[in-house]
Amino acid sequence: MNKIISLFILFCLSTLISCSQSKLEIKLDEYCKNYDAQIGVGVKIIGEKNGLYRLNETKFPMMSVYKLPLAIYILKQFEEGNLRLIQEIQFDEKDIFSSFGPLIEKFPSKKGKVNIFDLLNNVISYSDNNSCDLLFKLIGSPLVVEKFFHQEGFKGISMKWTEQQKHEKRERIYDNWVDLKTITAILESLQNNKILSEESRRLLLEFMAINYTGAKRLPYLLPKYIVAHKTGTSDQNSKGITEAVNDVGIIPLKNGQILIISVFVKDSKENEETNEKIIAEIAKICVENYEIK
Repeated sequence: MNKIISLFILFCLSTLISCSQSKLEIKLDEYCKNYDAQIGVGVKIIGEKNGLYRLNETKFPMMSVYKLPLAIYILKQFEEGNLRLIQEIQFDEKDIFSSFGPLIEKFPSKKGKVNIFDLLNNVISYSDNNSCDLLFKLIGSPLVVEKFFHQEGFKGISMKWTEQQKHEKRERIYDNWVDLKTITAILESLQNNKILSEESRRLLLEFMAINYTGAKRLPYLLPKYIVAHKTGTSDQNSKGITEAVNDVGIIPLKNGQILIISVFVKDSKENEETNEKIIAEIAKICVENYEIK
């Protein structure tokens, strides 16, 4: 009898979750049709079997979101003893292509030594392009990170070009892409300590929570929540199209659940303020949907 009751309760919970996701999907579709952009949304509660993925078949250009998989790979190499966080990397003018960011502010001469810990902080909290490419140089190329994630079972991700290479040819933006189920699975694996240890996860989430580049995106309308997230952004091209405005992250809810959320705004004809507003409002819609349950 107890087994039957337990199965009945599980069935009821599953039905409620499915119903909630269906309502959320309708809300998101109604919201997104107001904007001239491809808007991808992935949401999933940690521990639940299914998530909601709007435009999952679309390959979304990551821009600086791909710095998150890079950081995971670097920390994995640290755990396996192949790298040390205090390990210093020598660099000079030929390694620096961007004229702004924390690395260039600390080393205006464009040469010096910096340790891996500081590079990771720069890459995740500040989204620094120079620091990112120094890490890519250290490990070989973005393809090394792509290979790692493919071997781990995350097939829907492509990492081909460094930050400098993307700046040299704008169309390369589209070669560094991810689909919604894959980025959701990576974030869930991170949260569950499956891809990294507890210590490494905590460090990375601290960097993500400090994020200085996305204040008006996922966290903007959620002042009472701690949002660990990573942004990605292109500027507007000559045709008035912004290829990518993104934010992906992990949000602990007040009801004890943990929400994985990714919002990608692709090929948008909207302005910068609107693109960020889209992400902020979608985050609020999703959080309210799961908190109400």
